[in-house]
Amino acid sequence: MLLSASSDDAGGLAVAMAAGAVDYVTAPFSPDALRARVAARLESAQLLREAAAQQVEAAVLRGREQLQLVSDNVPALISYVDTECRYRWCNRAYTEWFAMPVSAVVGRTMREVLGDDAWKTIGPNIETALRGERVEYEAQAKYRVGGTRWIHAVYTPHRDDSGAVIGAIVMVHDITEARRSAEALVDSTSRFDLVRDGAEVGFWFCDLPFDKLIWDNRVKEHFWLPPDAEVTIETFYDRLHPDDRERTRAAIDASIANHTQYDIEYRTLSGSGGEKW
Repeated sequence: MLLSASSDDAGGLAVAMAAGAVDYVTAPFSPDALRARVAARLESAQLLREAAAQQVEAAVLRGREQLQLVSDNVPALISYVDTECRYRWCNRAYTEWFAMPVSAVVGRTMREVLGDDAWKTIGPNIETALRGERVEYEAQAKYRVGGTRWIHAVYTPHRDDSGAVIGAIVMVHDITEARRSAEALVDSTSRFDLVRDGAEVGFWFCDLPFDKLIWDNRVKEHFWLPPDAEVTIETFYDRLHPDDRERTRAAIDASIANHTQYDIEYRTLSGSGGEKW
């Protein structure tokens, strides 16, 4: 607020407003009137500051609500822990995993929530992250609630402006079903290999259109090829006896066109003239 002794000072008004004044008082004026003008301006400024603060607070709140909404719908554990391994924030997945409300997780240590057995696996990794190193691993952990799970975990250090680690962001996926499926596939493949080897039968397959053929070693041996040979459909036809090529090609084409079983006998030839049925 600027004061002027002149009652007619248009030039001074322009200069004052250009300098950033929000009010310009000219003579004559009384002390009471001046105090009232100053008080009104101060009150107005205070209201503006409060309104701006409320807008900032509302924006921060919306951001937190959006973050919570997104994180609560991610199928993974997401949390933030401080340097004492104490949860400061977590998403709703913790409620589903550990049968406790989020409010019961926040403020407790990881060891208290996860249990001693799981901490033996998880503790060394989170401690590494809190020393400043990003950690990613898969492991089997026996939790206090929920039993044993296979997990894929990523711990990312959080640093302040000075570079000091002040916490870690934790993301954990439950990969138990994926591991079980992989183990079941390995078991199934082992049983299939056992049956195949015992039956002394070769197996091969390919995708359409024909290009690269996948043959096991027994089939390659029947076609006079080494175990590491790359096989294409042209390799297949080149190794057939000339008298058998066209009828074999016709049988394959008919099987594809009619979606019927492919069943035929043919002879294979070696490069030196050997022959097999």
